[in-house]
Amino acid sequence: MLNRIYIVIGTLAIIVLAGAFIAPHFIRWSDYRGRMEELATSVLGTPVTVRGDIAFSLLPHPRLEFSDVLVGSPEEPAATVDAVEAEFSLMDFLQDNYNVTHRR
Repeated sequence: MLNRIYIVIGTLAIIVLAGAFIAPHFIRWSDYRGRMEELATSVLGTPVTVRGDIAFSLLPHPRLEFSDVLVGSPEEPAATVDAVEAEFSLMDFLQDNYNVTHRR
């Protein structure tokens, strides 16, 4: 009887982990473009526009990628960035803490 409980718990854990790997690929992250631009604008203090693709993966560690980013007004941007890649600590990400730990 106890072995069956372990098998059921193990199977559920495998399904949850597999879902965490697979689910982000089925979400349209471009639907969250406005929210991500708002967050970046509040951090930088100037308008940020993400014109390119947005990708996100949760495991093995949270990673967020943008392409074709404008910093400043769209008419006269202060900077243009081809690609942005952000990696987060999983525990910090789950606690809604975001810290810059590396930049290139």
